Amino acid sequence: NDIFTLTYVFDTGTENDPALNLAFDYLGYLGSESLTAEQIASKMYGIACSFSMQAGPTSCRISITGLGENMAEAMEIVEGLLNRPKPDEAILANLKADMIKSRADAKLNQSRCFGALRTYVFYGPDFIRRTTLTNPALEAMSSEMLLAKIGELMGKQHEVLYYGPQSEKEVTEALAMHHKTSAELQPLDKKHLQLLPTDESKVLMAQYDAKQLYYLQYANLGKQFDVAADPEITLYNEYFGGGMNSVVFQEMREARGLAYSASAYIMQPNYADTKYGYMAFIATQNDKMQMAIEAFDEIINNMPESETAFKIAKEGLISRLRTDRTVKEQVLWSFIGLRNLGLEEDRDKQIFEKVQAMTLADVKAAQEKWVKNRKYVYGILGDIQDLDLNYLKTLGPIRTVSQEEIFGY
Repeated sequence: NDIFTLTYVFDTGTENDPALNLAFDYLGYLGSESLTAEQIASKMYGIACSFSMQAGPTSCRISITGLGENMAEAMEIVEGLLNRPKPDEAILANLKADMIKSRADAKLNQSRCFGALRTYVFYGPDFIRRTTLTNPALEAMSSEMLLAKIGELMGKQHEVLYYGPQSEKEVTEALAMHHKTSAELQPLDKKHLQLLPTDESKVLMAQYDAKQLYYLQYANLGKQFDVAADPEITLYNEYFGGGMNSVVFQEMREARGLAYSASAYIMQPNYADTKYGYMAFIATQNDKMQMAIEAFDEIINNMPESETAFKIAKEGLISRLRTDRTVKEQVLWSFIGLRNLGLEEDRDKQIFEKVQAMTLADVKAAQEKWVKNRKYVYGILGDIQDLDLNYLKTLGPIRTVSQEEIFGY
């Protein structure tokens, strides 16, 4: 395989600057001191290479990919852009206008609104404020400010991941020659994103004018990662909420006709110092809300037991584990994911070996240990005037959150 992928990874924890997302978008339209944006695109195309930049709330990645023989030339082009970008105020003005419109459009989209509410429920208003530019803050960003953000990022500690045909010596030499960094990189304070506690039940409502609502219930299970729990959690998720044959889908949509869509699962930590969570979701008609929530609550706390469904779930899981392969650059990301959890051995091996001897009774035991009788935060996106608020008050105190609160702008 002559294709390479080179990725600079900045694991910034929860300290990431929200302006970096705008800065990366801006940089993608610019040229460098020596090449225009059009010349960069033409040269990268000519050497069969490309690059991408991603800035999320907790990490940043800059990736270069293409023909291995052209890696050094591709690095030189991309590094030139990263370190010596040429600002363009007209591009920045257009980019800001596009982002403001995209943000307004997001508030008209039910799925985007629900995604914002879900993030708010999981992580709270402080996280939204920390990781989102308000519209006035976005408008106030200048070229100088944004390109300084790129410079600051490149001065921070990061890892370089490489997959491709070159030898270790060749890659090391290419990095020494083309990846210019400071002698001393600024350390990163990696504080991992934590789920909010769910010490008491409450309802968070967001307005959306529609005849159907999106509903979630979320619990922080309060337990840190334990690899020994992988088999029972994985099999529970597969049996209860794993797909069209799962208990949740069959009960809520097929048998009772109470939801367009339904799922439920134990959320696994990404880091050793973060917690397990529980997430359940349904999309249903406004006039079916109470019936749907009560039915959902019943099957979550008193899980239906079906040997037929269990057999399908178990066989499906084993088959998937047997055929799954971690290949190419996925090997690197798998290694990092395991390292984040303090592990050295692939998790699927243990799951595959232990699940084969597990029974429906093991799934029931997992449900009682991890799920039954939890306190929940309920998130509901729907037309508030069309919903039975008296019923919702029985779930917990109600608070309405605005679009500005859940989106951060």
